[in-house]
Amino acid sequence: DENFDELYNFMWNRTRAIRKDITQQRLCDIKTVTVLETIARFHIFSAYHLTGSANFEQKYNNENLEKTLTSLRHLYDDLSSGEETCKNEAEFRMYYILLNLNSG
Repeated sequence: DENFDELYNFMWNRTRAIRKDITQQRLCDIKTVTVLETIARFHIFSAYHLTGSANFEQKYNNENLEKTLTSLRHLYDDLSSGEETCKNEAEFRMYYILLNLNSG
């Protein structure tokens, strides 16, 4: 779908900038977790929906997904030390494991 291809390129650029801002500002709260979980879901859906598309670079999508999931892991760890729990933590830790299954 051409419309999603264009949307993907726009969103890829914006979500990357948001993730970088979160890292630079060292944000650590539940709202930040929700934003990063939404970004991760966008990359997961895009990987499914755009596989085989001529303009889709799986490698770059996976790189951003991995960076997002890594940021989430750090946030989950930081928040749990303050005794806050995140309801989707197990789901996103599982995505990280699946993404890195063949990494040796």
